[in-house]
Amino acid sequence: MTTESLRTTPEQRTYIRKLIEKRGNSITSEQLVMAAEPGDSPIHDLFTWNNRRAAHLYRLRQAARILRSYTGWLPTVVKTSPGGKDDVLVAANKIPLAVKVRTSPDEDPKWVGTANALENEYMKQQVISDRLRRIKQALQQLLVVPELEDLYQQLTTVINRYKVVIAPYGVGTEKGVAPKKGEKTPKKSERKEQDHVRA
Repeated sequence: MTTESLRTTPEQRTYIRKLIEKRGNSITSEQLVMAAEPGDSPIHDLFTWNNRRAAHLYRLRQAARILRSYTGWLPTVVKTSPGGKDDVLVAANKIPLAVKVRTSPDEDPKWVGTANALENEYMKQQVISDRLRRIKQALQQLLVVPELEDLYQQLTTVINRYKVVIAPYGVGTEKGVAPKKGEKTPKKSERKEQDHVRA
């Protein structure tokens, strides 16, 4: 089982809560693993017990962390005159240089150069949706402190104003999109060449 597909049942959550309470309202990761080792443990299936498989999954998580930390400066033009001759190119925003998106509906998600993804409406909307989702998840942490609940409500209200609708695949003429309706659809291998995906 991978962390991406990890879901706990009410029974498992209750078991973990009781484990924590039994240990004086605290528990270490090692203690949780030990409690899960017996085959009849309610949380046994939450872990990968095949060491070779577990090592592979760990390396995949390491790769994802590396790609997420792969950042650079997004060049931004600053308008300094109406005519534009004095415009200045500056590095204003540090952003991830790769994002994980689907390049087409029938492809698994992959890491794509951020600049390429933002040129493609289908991938761009996925990036926006993912960022808003991450922000909402981060805001949940504010609820740990009761005094921050009002701040949570205010920020959530702002975020919820953004409605993301994933553009149909094939809309537009940007790099990486499929032909419009009525045009010849390229083969899967040809689409990969067209996408120019760069991690």
